[in-house]
Amino acid sequence: GPHCQNSLLSVIMFILVGRKLHNRISLITLSIQGQRYGSEVDIFEKKHCIRIQKIFLLYSKRLFIYFYNCPNQTDSCMKIFFTCSFFLFLFVLDGEAQYVPNYNPYRTMTPSELSTYRQSIWDTLPGAVGWVNDFEGLYTEAEEDSLESILQHFEKSTSIEIAIVTVDSNMVAADQFDEFTYRLLKIWGIGKISKSNGMVICICKDYKTIYISSDFGLDIYITDYDKYKIVNKNVLPYFKKNNYFNGTLMGLNAILEKINKKWNKNSRT
Repeated sequence: GPHCQNSLLSVIMFILVGRKLHNRISLITLSIQGQRYGSEVDIFEKKHCIRIQKIFLLYSKRLFIYFYNCPNQTDSCMKIFFTCSFFLFLFVLDGEAQYVPNYNPYRTMTPSELSTYRQSIWDTLPGAVGWVNDFEGLYTEAEEDSLESILQHFEKSTSIEIAIVTVDSNMVAADQFDEFTYRLLKIWGIGKISKSNGMVICICKDYKTIYISSDFGLDIYITDYDKYKIVNKNVLPYFKKNNYFNGTLMGLNAILEKINKKWNKNSRT
């Protein structure tokens, strides 16, 4: 009857909507992977996948309750079909959303696809998840927390905002790396609007490159030449040994020390 037709239509719509979400999660998982970091989903995107899954599960639960409270007993076969489909789909969704086995972007992405992907990253930057945004996967969770704590404390004591970002070579072309860093500074809104006192330290292991972009409000505290010397003295010696955390930490501490000297001097006058 009409009720059975409505039930069947609901199941079809559920599967179609669920499949679209599943494809979206898989696309996110594929696109964010770095060149040399295996198949595990990056922390930021894993959170994003989990968020989508929670929304999907919420509406799935409501539809599930509707079927089991259905007064029409002739729909028992539909209930069984729906239940089996529901749990099978969740199993597939969870498995593919978390891992992409043997993913290698340079084997699966043509130059045209890579160009399109980079343009999408440029047009719609990934959202910042904190002062440390390790999209390339250079740091452990403990190392991220350590850097995050330093930057949080510095922001509270000086109001100066500094973000550390790592990106892989899929996200940006080498000749756009410096401009990409400046774009992060502006689009993410790093720094207080009234003070223009933001800085972004962007690192790419694939390109063996680090670039520091700061707003004009920091010019009185640190110059481009200061940043150049800090990178060469405190950062690169560690990076050349693939010790990215210590290189980042030593460079960051040198930057904060330089800024603090001028900051304390200006505070006394």
